[in-house]
Amino acid sequence: MRTNILLNQQKNVMTDEYQELIKSISDLEKQIGSSNSLRKNFLRGIFIGIGSAIGASVIAAIAITTLAKIFHSIKDVPGILK
Repeated sequence: MRTNILLNQQKNVMTDEYQELIKSISDLEKQIGSSNSLRKNFLRGIFIGIGSAIGASVIAAIAITTLAKIFHSIKDVPGILK
C-alpha cells in the first residue's frame, strides 16, 4: 500500500516536471519565432547598413585628415617634392 502511494507521488512529480518542460519549450519556440521575424530582421539590416556607412565615413575622414597633415609636413621639408 505504501509503495503504491510513493509510486503515485513520483508519477505526479514527473507529470508536473513534464508539464513544466513542455511549457518551457513552448516559450522558447515563441521567442525563437519572434526573433526570426522578417520585419525585425529587415530593420536590423537597415540599421547595420547605416551604422556601417557612418563608421566607414568617419574612418575615411580621419585617414584623409591624417594623410593630408603628413603630406603637408613633407611638403615643408626642403629637397622633397619640388
